[in-house]
Amino acid sequence: MWSSGAVMCGSSVGIYFFYVLIGLVQEHLVSARYGPDEEQFVHTSFLVFAQCVGNCLAALLVILFLRKPLRPLGTARSYVGLAIGYVGAMYASNKSILYVDFPTLVMTKSVKPIPVLVMGLLFNRSRRYSLEKIIYVLIVTGGIAVFMHEKLAQAAQSGTTRASTLGILLLFVSLFMDGVTGIFQDKIADEYKESSFHLMCFANLYAGVMLFVGLIINGELFGAIAFLIRNPLALAPITLFSLCSAFGQMCVYVVITHFGSLVCSTITTARKFTSIVLSVWWFQHPTTITMWLSVIAVYAGVVVDMVRTTSTSRNNTTTTPTTHNYHPNSTPPAHTTSSPISPKKRE
Repeated sequence: MWSSGAVMCGSSVGIYFFYVLIGLVQEHLVSARYGPDEEQFVHTSFLVFAQCVGNCLAALLVILFLRKPLRPLGTARSYVGLAIGYVGAMYASNKSILYVDFPTLVMTKSVKPIPVLVMGLLFNRSRRYSLEKIIYVLIVTGGIAVFMHEKLAQAAQSGTTRASTLGILLLFVSLFMDGVTGIFQDKIADEYKESSFHLMCFANLYAGVMLFVGLIINGELFGAIAFLIRNPLALAPITLFSLCSAFGQMCVYVVITHFGSLVCSTITTARKFTSIVLSVWWFQHPTTITMWLSVIAVYAGVVVDMVRTTSTSRNNTTTTPTTHNYHPNSTPPAHTTSSPISPKKRE
């Protein structure tokens, strides 16, 4: 059995590694020219659909390999809610880029852990956050927001910034849907004790079905298929994109089922922030002392939070009594009827 620290470190490294690859492959896919007409791939919703299909199939193969029952423990209603949150956040975020510039998009989305935290506190009774956890989240998101505000101010001075009321509204809708997604992820993981791979498989299945219907309605599915028929070389980066996404999401759902959606959103947000910091350093963009102080605050908050989270998880594991472990379908011991034990989590 892996320790909490090993699970946290391994999953975090996987998230950083595979999502960096995803960004590189996606940038190559959308910037490359295909065919004699030098066409560009513009079917981003189809790409997300392909991502969902790849994620679902990868999780399904793992479930079958481990010889686990295929039926999910979570209800269809919970998975529909999760899919609506995921697809809604993705659609609003992608649509907002038409009305705001990329720095504005990144700055707004950098506070993603805040709606996940707030929605969890308001609607998720199965998960409670300590004051210490809230402080860590505020330090991380605050540091990222300060860094991006400084960067956005530099862009505004140079006249390269762009934002509109509709774009900002779409970004706030995306953040709200991120919070909805976190609620249902924690609900399925905590209340139904769903395993990482079952959660990944059925979350992507429901989201994929919704995206498939949407692609048919707006006609993008047929446009994307026609593009791939004309330019079969684009299949290679799409396949690689889906593979990297599958491995990355495995790490994401391991973190969600073991530590919760708030920890996961903090890690993924810090990963995006790392890409921005590396870009600023590599291309020698102008920086300020405030920006570097915010960088220190972000990574200090992430590291301390991860250490405290794994320590708390380890203590909970070692203090959990083992004398009452019984199969969820069997009859509990007589002396436990007044305080029934929740079903054991399916791994």
